[in-house]
Amino acid sequence: MKKTDPWGILCASLSLIFSIQANAALVGRLPITPGGTDYQAVYDTDLDITWLANANYAATELTDERVDEIIENNTLVFSDFHPTDNHILHRTDFQKVDGVYTGRMKWWGAMAWVDQVSFGGHDDWRLTFTMVPDGTCTELDGITQRTDSRGYNCSGSEMGHLFYIEFDGEAGQNVLASGDPDLDLFIDIQAYRSFTYWSFTDGTDIAKPNQAGTDIAKRTFNYNSGWQGMWYADNRLYAWAVADGDIFAPEPTPLADGDINIDGFVNVADVLFGLQVLSSALTLTPTQLEHADVAPLDGGMPDPDGLFTQGDLLISERKVLGLINF
Repeated sequence: MKKTDPWGILCASLSLIFSIQANAALVGRLPITPGGTDYQAVYDTDLDITWLANANYAATELTDERVDEIIENNTLVFSDFHPTDNHILHRTDFQKVDGVYTGRMKWWGAMAWVDQVSFGGHDDWRLTFTMVPDGTCTELDGITQRTDSRGYNCSGSEMGHLFYIEFDGEAGQNVLASGDPDLDLFIDIQAYRSFTYWSFTDGTDIAKPNQAGTDIAKRTFNYNSGWQGMWYADNRLYAWAVADGDIFAPEPTPLADGDINIDGFVNVADVLFGLQVLSSALTLTPTQLEHADVAPLDGGMPDPDGLFTQGDLLISERKVLGLINF
C-alpha cells in the first residue's frame, strides 16, 4: 500500500494556509461547543467590531415581558438624534405576528432593544454605523458616484463592508447568491424581498414629509440588493447587533503551542523554523523555546521537558496538518 508523505501534504498546503491567514478578516467567536465551529459571534478584524452571529437575534429573545422591560428601562432620548423627534417608546414599536415577535421593529424600538441587549456577558451592543458622507457609494452601474451615502457599493458603512468586502456581494444581487464561505458563520440573515436593516449615523438624520405628515428618515441597508438608503423611522425593519472590539477574544494561548516564530499562528513557517534549529542554522531564544517545547504529550496536551528535539518538531508538524489539536 502506498504510504502517505506528510511532508508532501505539508508543502502542498503551504499556499492555502498562508492565503487563509492573509484574508481571515472574519473570525468565529464564542462557539457553543468547546473547540467547535458553532459560533455565536463573529469578529471583524478589519473594522475591529464583533457581530452577533444571529442576524435576527431580536426574534429569538423578544417576549411581551421583555418588550415591557425595554420600554420601562429605556433611557434613550430620541431628540438627541434629531431635535424634532419626540417619540415615546410603545409596544407597537415591536412587530408581533400571530403571537410571535418577528424581530422587525420601528427605528426607536430597534435602538432601545440593542441598547439593552445582554449577550455572552456583554451589554455594550449597538446598531451598525453608516458613514456620512460615504464616497464609496455609486449608482447600480458601479461608476456614477453618489454623495448622499445612499446607493450601491457603499463599503464605507459597517453593513456595506460586510456585504461587499467580507461576503463578496454584488450590487443589485442577493447577498446569499455570492456563495461566500463566510456566510456560514452567521444564521438568519434577512436577505429576502424588501427586508432591510436599520443603522444609525452621527446625527445627520433627515426630516421630511411622508404620508402621515412629518417623519424622520433613518439610515438602512438591504441585504437583498446591497442598497444603502433611508426609510422612515415608523417602518418596521430588522436590527443586527454589533459591539466595538474583539469582546469574545479567546484566552491567551499557553506558551507551549508550537508557534516557534511567535507570529500568532502555528503553521508551515514554524515547522521550517524548527528544521533550521535542528540543523543548527538557527538558535532558539528562551521565549521561542517555551513555544517550541511541545513534547511529550500527556493526555493530548504538551508536557514540556525543557528541550527542543525531533519529537517536538514531529508534534508541531502533526498540529499543522490538523492531525492533533491543543
